[in-house]
Amino acid sequence: SQTDIKFLKDINSKYGPFDIVIDDGSHYSSDMTISFDVLFPLLKPDGLYVVEDLHCLYWPQFRDGGRSFIKRLSRILNSVNGRGRWGLSEIKNEDRDEVYQEKKNGKPNWWDRSVEYLHLYRSIVFIKKYIGASNDIPEVSQKLQLYAKAWRFMEKAWRKITKRK
Repeated sequence: SQTDIKFLKDINSKYGPFDIVIDDGSHYSSDMTISFDVLFPLLKPDGLYVVEDLHCLYWPQFRDGGRSFIKRLSRILNSVNGRGRWGLSEIKNEDRDEVYQEKKNGKPNWWDRSVEYLHLYRSIVFIKKYIGASNDIPEVSQKLQLYAKAWRFMEKAWRKITKRK
């Protein structure tokens, strides 16, 4: 399942790390977010993560009340372009960057340091992992997985209730 964190990690352990991942899954926002948060960090450096059918995120039946994948993309976009907060044109120059040293904005987080670019087109996004990305992979919250399962359960129950009337 797209929201089963252990399953996704097991697939990567068995067949990965991958050069490219293409998410053509359930089209639910929380599912896309969970898959991305688990699989993108496991990509090979210089790897590509692709999510298609983004238009579904604007349809009511795919707004599952979970984490918004569009907001997740927005945060990534801010990270990629926000390097100006640190004065960085290249992550590898961080320690020598005088502007960064002056601004004291704190160290860039894993995502700031690991996403090289994000290309967004009609209904599809390409996210490139920086070749120098750290192996210090962030942990994905198990709560996300439980939330997605609970939402599906409530949605099915609601459909049964509304069909009875």
